[in-house]
Amino acid sequence: MKEIHLKEGPFIKSSLKTKNIFRNIFIALIPLIIYAIYKNGIVVYQNTKNINDLFKPIVLIITSSLVSIISEYISGRKESKNILIDIKEKSSFLIGLIVSLMLPVNIPVYIPIVVIFVVIFIKNILSKKVNTQLFNPIALALFIIFLILNFTSGINFLNNYEKNNIKNDPFNLVLKGSSEELSKIGELSDYFVGNVPTALGVSSALVLVGFIYLICKKSVKWRVTISYLLTLFLIITFIGFVKGEDFSFSLIKLLIYNIIYIGVFIVSETYNSPTTPVSEVLYGIIVGFLSVIFELLLALPYGIFLSILLANLFIPSLDFFGARISLKDYN
Repeated sequence: MKEIHLKEGPFIKSSLKTKNIFRNIFIALIPLIIYAIYKNGIVVYQNTKNINDLFKPIVLIITSSLVSIISEYISGRKESKNILIDIKEKSSFLIGLIVSLMLPVNIPVYIPIVVIFVVIFIKNILSKKVNTQLFNPIALALFIIFLILNFTSGINFLNNYEKNNIKNDPFNLVLKGSSEELSKIGELSDYFVGNVPTALGVSSALVLVGFIYLICKKSVKWRVTISYLLTLFLIITFIGFVKGEDFSFSLIKLLIYNIIYIGVFIVSETYNSPTTPVSEVLYGIIVGFLSVIFELLLALPYGIFLSILLANLFIPSLDFFGARISLKDYN
């Protein structure tokens, strides 16, 4: 009987080196960075004339990215032969960058700085001991950050211009089930484009463009993303149908939770997602199912990230199961 050996990722069927995969991910994020600076910086400044509003998204993005590099350097310099090359190869700044684009623009900047630093430091220390990455660092950082916000100042995605004109945050309205208020804020197309209060740099339309680019470059585990999004879409649509909700309201829910961004850049994170076609599909389904339970049914504002962290526990079993099926098909 042939033995099955499971190794540490990332595993994407591609001739690209890991550093090139990370480079492509960064390229896919560039439109979102520009969008973040324009919508939550330039537009806000044009209306408030407050210079601080202009630089808020820039500061949040840069500091979050820099602290990722610093933490990677401090936690890895003793064991690495050339830590600077390792940092470049791993594109360490991507963790902080992806986290920052999911945050409220008015979050106190020290929160992501401290959380990202600690999470990456712990990730590297544990990785050295067990020779693998045990958890999704992006999901853990966002889980901790939103947990802190939820129990302190509260979660609010409104920028300073939106605070004076819209008043209500769509994210909190979804948690309360206020469909009428959501329709007053914008149409379905507004939520898709990102022309409503949302995370710093999330536009579902631009994320889809980046997703298509990553698929073409073979730099994303698309089965994870598709199975995750499809699971959420089917379950949320069914729940909405049972409740008698309008179909568009179900779609708006998905867009407000930024699940397309989460599915493309977080759930399918290269080091913390399965490695075979079967296990990738099953993993996406598990994350989607858990997300419905924690985020929608239990109304936990950090539920999606908790779902990803819990699903990480199933990855070894899913990979083993997927490898058995692949080996059976091969024989």
